[in-house]
Amino acid sequence: MPTDQMATGSSVVNCLGSIAGIVSPILIGRLLDLSGGSYATTFIYLAVCLVLAGLIVPTLKIQKTI
Repeated sequence: MPTDQMATGSSVVNCLGSIAGIVSPILIGRLLDLSGGSYATTFIYLAVCLVLAGLIVPTLKIQKTI
């Protein structure tokens, strides 16, 4: 990442990580409630998220700077 954009990039990553830290426990708790306490549902949800991330990341364009 270029040094003039490092603060912005770091802030965005921090912000998204904080949002995920708030939303994830709520979502996992809701999934547990809906599934009757079965952790299998939450693990399947997390596995699907992991697969989707694995499919999305290679499509991102990397901009090289000199």
